[in-house]
Amino acid sequence: MLDLNPGQPDPPFEEETYKVLHVVPGKGPYYTIQEAINAASPGTRIQIASALYIQSITINKPDLILEPREIDSEVQITCPQGPIITVSLKDEESCTIKGLKLIHTSSAGKKIESFSSATDESFFDLSETPKGNEHWIRSLKISRNMNCAVWADGGVTHLDGCKISLTAAKTPLPGVVCSNGSLKVEKCTIKGHGEIPTVGIYVSEANLYCRKSKIFKHRGGGLALYGTPDNSIMVTESQIMNNINCGIYCFGEESRPTIQRSVIGSNDGPGIKVGLYCCAQIKANEIKNNEKGIEVDNGDPFVFLNIIKSNSEEGCFMKGDKDYRCDGKIMSNDITENDKGIVCSGSTCHTKIVGNGKISNNKKAGVEIVNGAHCVIFRNDIFENGTQGILLVKGSSSHIERNSIHNNQKANIAFGGCENSDTTIIENSIFRGKSEGIFNCQGGTSWIKRNQIYENSDGILLIDSHPFITMNSIYDNRRSGIIVAGNSQPNVVDNEVLRNTAVGICVRDLSTGLLLRNYTFGNLVQMAIITKTKMNIKQIKQENYIKGEVQLPLPTICSLL
Repeated sequence: MLDLNPGQPDPPFEEETYKVLHVVPGKGPYYTIQEAINAASPGTRIQIASALYIQSITINKPDLILEPREIDSEVQITCPQGPIITVSLKDEESCTIKGLKLIHTSSAGKKIESFSSATDESFFDLSETPKGNEHWIRSLKISRNMNCAVWADGGVTHLDGCKISLTAAKTPLPGVVCSNGSLKVEKCTIKGHGEIPTVGIYVSEANLYCRKSKIFKHRGGGLALYGTPDNSIMVTESQIMNNINCGIYCFGEESRPTIQRSVIGSNDGPGIKVGLYCCAQIKANEIKNNEKGIEVDNGDPFVFLNIIKSNSEEGCFMKGDKDYRCDGKIMSNDITENDKGIVCSGSTCHTKIVGNGKISNNKKAGVEIVNGAHCVIFRNDIFENGTQGILLVKGSSSHIERNSIHNNQKANIAFGGCENSDTTIIENSIFRGKSEGIFNCQGGTSWIKRNQIYENSDGILLIDSHPFITMNSIYDNRRSGIIVAGNSQPNVVDNEVLRNTAVGICVRDLSTGLLLRNYTFGNLVQMAIITKTKMNIKQIKQENYIKGEVQLPLPTICSLL
């Protein structure tokens, strides 16, 4: 061990080896951490004795390593205002802060000044929910005087195995702030107050790599990540738990933060929130027991290979409104045991829901499309949900293709409204529903084509609707194959309607429509034409392939006799 005097020139040392300076209060050779930093040359390792240090420090030299002097010792640094550690380096310079415990009390809070560089209005929602005590994060000005545990301003700052506690905070503050350069957070814990609004990590137009860290109990959200297309932001193998407002908030136009292989759970708010035009990559996470699993507000995320379960509201909530769009993609996830599986809302929401292995066991609908949204639902397995498998409401529409939709408590697919004319249901397996396979109420022109519809209560039920139903196989349903009711006027062409327990095709009430080239046999009654509207029964018999009984309206039967 070198015996150095403070302020003296460093002795020479061998290339590719670190010089070591020791900080030991009351003994030396260095009594404070800042004193050792001032004496250090680039590449120095500063080892700190176990003690409580109350001075803030500034790191402005490259390649310094700050670490405890002994293994398993506890080095605590605290201060009441400003950053505990300020890192100010040039591009490509770096430093490492290893194994330290930072405790900020923020007992001398300064007036919050306006922060104008983040103008994305959706970011402000982070603290404008009723759960936030103050709207402090939206007006935070990043400066040397702000309260935080670490402020990284330039270069590369590496936090390794540090413990950051804001549990003694008296005013709102972020734990770690990076406003320039890059921040690496590995094997760290960042704990909030729970009552005072704190944020674990706040990144503003900078790079972040967060790995194997735990960020929890922050009232203002776990991480707030404001990026640009040029920033690299990644959170991986971490735990984001028990935060209020949200677990992780990603925002910034065209930014592409990556959240992967992490557990994001028990947050009172969305586990992950994605803001305006943000293209977040959300991959292979376990997102559970939050208010919402993922909430997207006019963003374009890629949601891939996640387990999204047991959230008290939606597993995924996708919203597009005003003059913005939501073009996200939800692919290859398991979305189970939420209140609702996926909800897409708004006329500018065009989410693609593709290849999800399970959208199941949600308390209500597996997929719900509302408020004029138009989405693509392709090759998903949607089953055993508490209400509908797929529900389109309020004039919404979808392209529904090659899905397996089965065993849902209400209709496997239910849709309606005169504005759903863009709905296409094609080449799906729709089976074993506790109610209808497809239920269409007050629907405009839509297409139901080349589906396998079987073992439901009724195969297809229309009320006041006008779809094209063509080339479907509709069989073994517990009551009827197709029921045309109310004032419906469908085109029912080239379908196989087989072995349904009651009626193959039933036209009733004031309904009419085109019945052409349908194969109906093996049903108890092949066709029941009991509508009050006049239909050409003779032509229907000639133009369809009917093997068995046709039930006609009673006045028609009497006239024939």
